[in-house]
Amino acid sequence: MPIKFRCPNCQQFLGISRSKAGSVTDCPTCGRTLRVPNLDGEVSPLPPPRLNFEDQDLQRALGALASLGPDGEPVDVPTAQDSHPEELLEAVESDQAENIPVIVAEPIPRSEPVDVASESEAATPVQLQEELAQLDMAIPILEPEEVDVRSGISIKFAILGTAAGLLLGILIGRLTVSGTSGSSGSSESAVNHAEKAKKEVVAPKAKPALPQGDDDVQAATSEVAGTLSYQSATGEVRPDKGGRVLILPAKNPSHTKLPGNGFRVGAKQIDQEVLAAAVKVLGGGFQLADDQGEFTFSNLAQGEYLILFASRYQSLDESQVASPNVQKILDLYFEHPTRVIGQVQHQALSIRVTSEKNQALEIEFGR
Repeated sequence: MPIKFRCPNCQQFLGISRSKAGSVTDCPTCGRTLRVPNLDGEVSPLPPPRLNFEDQDLQRALGALASLGPDGEPVDVPTAQDSHPEELLEAVESDQAENIPVIVAEPIPRSEPVDVASESEAATPVQLQEELAQLDMAIPILEPEEVDVRSGISIKFAILGTAAGLLLGILIGRLTVSGTSGSSGSSESAVNHAEKAKKEVVAPKAKPALPQGDDDVQAATSEVAGTLSYQSATGEVRPDKGGRVLILPAKNPSHTKLPGNGFRVGAKQIDQEVLAAAVKVLGGGFQLADDQGEFTFSNLAQGEYLILFASRYQSLDESQVASPNVQKILDLYFEHPTRVIGQVQHQALSIRVTSEKNQALEIEFGR
């Protein structure tokens, strides 16, 4: 909060920052010098006035005062610019000035420019040749040093030998590299042929291993078929159109876990296709029941399988607990078992696929 006070001269109400407490300043109204009160409200006395001789206004005022006479009128001060200065000194006449000899200085001779082109043109070619001949005679003639012919020949042979050695080394290196590349190329071609041969060999399809017995095992053939149905609110049994059926070997032939988002109700078409393709590679199948609630899996290898059924219309009862077969197939094949089925009723069976006659499976989801 600023300090508020009144000017003691003009009684103007003023305000100033608290950091200026106790400082000396000028009133913006009357221009008189005053002291800002301290934070406790006490006002210190002003310091005695001092003259600042470096102040330009003060210097001009003192100069104006100095120009005033005793009567208060300005006095003219003589300056060097006056046209008629007062004669303060009188001229003194002397006879010695008449006896001083006067010496007249001779005028400075005028220098004329030298025409260089005229002198160069005056020189004839004969004179130039003579001057050049004299310069040629003045240059000392140095006798050539005797060169040892044998040493020069030996140096040449050394250089040629070095170059020949380098060329021979380059040729040997190229031959070695070409031989190595040829051998590597042959080895690579052999590897490629071996890989092609492996690809051409068709491995027989492995059959799923059969577990050592199960209480829920039912007889079946290489083709598994059946129907899905559900009980409506009125008690009517209707086909469970769009119900999901998943069949997989009782033993997982790989260590890969499947994504479960393609099995849920309302899954995207691409997720369903991905799940069906993955299950087919593992030796099983995935289908949606048709309009009559029917499903069929054919060309299954003989062995033991787990089948998971899930309704589309019948919701899951809170009291329903997953059976051991349901939990087994979920834990064995899926990455997140709790996210596979959803809030719908479901069942699971363990069947043995043989070459005997088909047996239709009838699955009903009650209320």
